Amino acid sequence: MNKLVLAAFAACLATSVSAKPQQMVVTGNPSLPSWVESTSRSVDSALERVNISRSETGVTYVRFTCDKTGKPQNITTVRTGMHAPNLDRVGRQTISKIKSLHPMFDGAQPNQLVEAAIVIADDQREIDRLLAEVKSRAREQNAKWAARGVPNPVVSLAIVRGF
Repeated sequence: MNKLVLAAFAACLATSVSAKPQQMVVTGNPSLPSWVESTSRSVDSALERVNISRSETGVTYVRFTCDKTGKPQNITTVRTGMHAPNLDRVGRQTISKIKSLHPMFDGAQPNQLVEAAIVIADDQREIDRLLAEVKSRAREQNAKWAARGVPNPVVSLAIVRGF
């Protein structure tokens, strides 16, 4: 299973100090790379539980936020390269099968947007072509956000399933 992560955020651990001077309790959310790795496994596992037999090949982009328990909500298809209702269904069903993505990464905003690119392909050549499309979209989105002078508010993941 090939996985490609397309995200860039600065991350650090949050710490809190207790009232007792000799005790320190360190709490924090995972770094972005750790969270992306864990989330990629969760999305991949969810995709294994979705019937892709009637799905078109291609890429569907699904955006969502998480509720207080980390369960994905507000799941929407934001872009598909063609009219592909079964591919869109696979993307939304995959995300809806995730139990929780908590704890979110350090630096995540309330209602952090996450975008998952679900790639369904028949062979390695098609995977390579589609991943190039995913990378291109990530560059375009990042350029738009940079032009506005704000950091990219979307964490992008690419999950591949195929042959």
